[in-house]
Amino acid sequence: MNDDQGIYREILKKRLTEKKPTGPSNSEVRFSSLEKRLEDASKPVTVETAKETLSSHDDRQNPVCRHRRPDGGGMTIGCSIMVLSSSPELHFAPGPPCETEYRTYKLGS
Repeated sequence: MNDDQGIYREILKKRLTEKKPTGPSNSEVRFSSLEKRLEDASKPVTVETAKETLSSHDDRQNPVCRHRRPDGGGMTIGCSIMVLSSSPELHFAPGPPCETEYRTYKLGS
């Protein structure tokens, strides 16, 4: 028998009784920022547009690209953009995308 399930149930029970914050979560606010930048369907989304969007700090409280904070909160530790075409590419920034150079990897033959 796997007794880890009992530990999981105790953690879940505690989480369900914790007071939840009101209003949208950090992720929801950050996603909204992405939507605003990409909502104009007449503008094509290019690799450069994606890089700018993922590097943005439009909302100072909840920027898309997050840096290490004094309170130990989460940060953007990397970013990847896939170009799905006849010549696929992976663009990868191994750190916050607003300050880390992307490396490009050509995939396929």
